[in-house]
Amino acid sequence: MVITTLAIGAVLLAGGLDGDTRLRRDAPELNRRHVYIDTMGLHPGLIRSAIDMLGMDHVVAGTDWPIYVEKQIPERLQHALAACGLSSAEQQLVASGNAAKLLRIS
Repeated sequence: MVITTLAIGAVLLAGGLDGDTRLRRDAPELNRRHVYIDTMGLHPGLIRSAIDMLGMDHVVAGTDWPIYVEKQIPERLQHALAACGLSSAEQQLVASGNAAKLLRIS
């Protein structure tokens, strides 16, 4: 299941949280394995929150807005991921690696 960052509240309320902002590590793997968050925009705070909640390997880049400025999206995405404090390898995971794994094209 891929949800947007608009649904972060639903993830928090769904259970499996340890009172912190991350899913409990002792929660059944099935509860986390099939949940991904689409960043649905390029706000560093929302991206960081999604990573902190579900883990680096369950966040996929989405740019729902603005669709018509396609040429600027890669640069804006790179800036947002860097602002989150992600390494180059981590940026690559969120930018494309996790989506490729999710879609089984890698």
